[in-house]
Amino acid sequence: MKRLAALPLLIGLVLGMLCATAPLSIVSAQQEEDLTADLKTMRAAFNRARERIDNLDFAGASRDLSTIIEPRKEKKASALSAEELRLLCAAYDMRGRAQFNLGMTRGAEADFAALLKLNPAYPIDRQTLSPKVVDLFDRVRAKIAGILVLQVDPPRVRVLVDGDPVEPQEGGKVPLLSGTRTLRIEADGYDPYEEMLAVVSGAETRKTLRLRPNRRTLQFITVPVGVVVSIDGQPAGTTTGPATPESGELARQAGADPKNASAPLLLGMVTPGDHKVSFDRDCYTSRTLTVKVTPDPEQNAPLKFTPVVLQDARTELRLTSTPSGADVYVDGDRKGTTPFALQGLCGGERDLLVTKPEVGSWSERVRLTAGELNTLDVRLRPTLVYVGTFRLDEWGRAVWSDEDKPLLEELNKGLKTLNMVRTPAILQGLRDSVVKWMISAPAEVRAGTILPPAILEEAATKARADLVLAGLMQGGEADKSSTLALYSVLHQAPDVVALRADRPEGARDFVRRLDAAPTISGPWWGMGIVDTLIDSGQAEPDGPLVVRVLPGGPAAKAGLRKGDRIKSVG
Repeated sequence: MKRLAALPLLIGLVLGMLCATAPLSIVSAQQEEDLTADLKTMRAAFNRARERIDNLDFAGASRDLSTIIEPRKEKKASALSAEELRLLCAAYDMRGRAQFNLGMTRGAEADFAALLKLNPAYPIDRQTLSPKVVDLFDRVRAKIAGILVLQVDPPRVRVLVDGDPVEPQEGGKVPLLSGTRTLRIEADGYDPYEEMLAVVSGAETRKTLRLRPNRRTLQFITVPVGVVVSIDGQPAGTTTGPATPESGELARQAGADPKNASAPLLLGMVTPGDHKVSFDRDCYTSRTLTVKVTPDPEQNAPLKFTPVVLQDARTELRLTSTPSGADVYVDGDRKGTTPFALQGLCGGERDLLVTKPEVGSWSERVRLTAGELNTLDVRLRPTLVYVGTFRLDEWGRAVWSDEDKPLLEELNKGLKTLNMVRTPAILQGLRDSVVKWMISAPAEVRAGTILPPAILEEAATKARADLVLAGLMQGGEADKSSTLALYSVLHQAPDVVALRADRPEGARDFVRRLDAAPTISGPWWGMGIVDTLIDSGQAEPDGPLVVRVLPGGPAAKAGLRKGDRIKSVG
């Protein structure tokens, strides 16, 4: 038997009453149908009995109520549904009162006793019933039940008697059937308490308990407010303002401005042991503390820490481009044109895009160092986005494959003639679109269309790409071959090459040819062209693609337009 220190605090418990709660069980459709019909019969009998009581027909009411009671009088509460149990309790109550009015006191006592065995805490109507009926009910309860009076710290606990939840009445009183009972008290963040009780009929048993805490509440104050506090990598809360007099004073003692301090943030239910607590807010340097948590069995007071002060993490970015006059986007928002300088920018990882129509673009996710001048000089070139390699099985299911590592390794070494899109959110969005399209149109994919015009348009607008590269694997898991297609956003017909995941030299050769500048020389034509130098397998090669035409130049005067292919020269 477990003994704990006493503390006179009255419990406040919110639990389901026995006659209002029943264990859930899985029943078949037929059983459910039978139960529904049975309940309708019970309700109809109960309503007839109530009308008879109102008309003082106590004998007729007893007969109707017996149709509810007799078939179930040998059943335990756990064998009944919640509604059956509620109606059975109410039927015993009403038949007991009817028999009392018929002068059948012993019959009334028997019904009240059966009711109290189902629920010793049954609340009889003390406002409208005759005092004599209430007195008889109380005398029956005193013969078969005792009262447990509970005082528990903390006040919000769960009480179970013989494994069933009970709801204490006013003053913490719990009526229990006489005999040996198992009392269990539970609360989140505390060790459970369990004890065997000897309940004596008509007597009160008082228990004053204090549960032992097995968790601890942590209290943090931050400067500034709005800091996300995480414990062991999981967000636990965010500090808010305004500061309290106590938190403001603690911030002042820590050398910070009290006006910027947060109110105390309480994070409960932290287990004992070492924990890593991190503090994060945009534009501020993150901090991580290692804290040791120990329970406080005596006071169970919050574990308080000195205010956590985060340092401002703003920075300055200076960006130039070749050629100049390009638009600069930071995290998707246009900020200006090159040459470009921006002060007060939040440090950390930022998505940068530098682009100029008819010339090219540059994009990268870069880390800006807080408190320092960050400079970048970029060269605008045609942009390539590698969407990924996908596998389409015989059932039309498409997934993004990870069997393109040799190709990725070569691309990640860097390209001399092309910029690559590396923004994770853009790449994931394009991959999701490809998978969705392949699942919806497997026949088109098998016919040779790896990317439809809609995805090429998405790549052009979201990734600002000029070239789109994607691969397709259609064999089983053991098949390492793939078809790689290189598209221009201006043309739907791709250059195609076959690769194998188990032959990295093929990927190396492909990237070498992709990154080689075309050897076309001659007079100035006033246009920009790209050529992958990939053999498409056609009898007549496609030739270079026009990606830019300078106004007023020879190419413009000859009628060449962006998107044309050069078949021959001279």
